[in-house]
Amino acid sequence: MLGWFLHMMHRALLSACAATFVLVGTAVPASAEIVFLSSGRTLSVKSHRIDGESVILTLRGGGEVTCDRSLIEKIEADEVPFPEPVATG
Repeated sequence: MLGWFLHMMHRALLSACAATFVLVGTAVPASAEIVFLSSGRTLSVKSHRIDGESVILTLRGGGEVTCDRSLIEKIEADEVPFPEPVATG
């Protein structure tokens, strides 16, 4: 009876380790940027592009925000990469 219990515990531990490996293995670090606004606040974004007098900020969760260039003091690379899940399918 004890042997069966230990066998089941071993299988459960292996399954948990495998699941953790799969979840950690699917996260891919992506570049990110920090936008320093003229108000003194900051905003973490996925990327940006300039279109004339406007700056288009691509948000991490999807979507874009367009703002006037005068609202942005500077944009720098984020030191901490943001993990993005890899689509499985």
